Amino acid sequence: MGAGIVLLIAAIEIGRRRLSGWLGAPHRYEPAVALLGAAAGLTVAGVSLVIYLLQGGTVPAVNPARAFAAPITIELRNVPLGLAIAWLESGRFAALRKAPVVATRALPNPVWSWPRWRRSSSFAICAPPR
Repeated sequence: MGAGIVLLIAAIEIGRRRLSGWLGAPHRYEPAVALLGAAAGLTVAGVSLVIYLLQGGTVPAVNPARAFAAPITIELRNVPLGLAIAWLESGRFAALRKAPVVATRALPNPVWSWPRWRRSSSFAICAPPR
């Protein structure tokens, strides 16, 4: 139950970073949330695998006796999902650990702050008049 709550918090945090303005600003706690999300993903994968094995799970195979049953139980389906979440969150942790946290402020509209003309010799038509 606790690992699911941590995964939910990590997902909300990832969604929050996709927003613009002060809502999407970086915070110092983000690497810790990513590391906890990776640990929660490993926990979900491990618990699901243990439950599957304790219930007498075997390697999935074609069996005529289980023709109308689910080919893979939900416990076994959670294992690669948990491992994938752990992999992604550990990569996010590595990226956030290296990135410095910079105080953000509202930037001016980039359309008005950038130069109008591109100064390149390959685009003579876009060159400013002299």
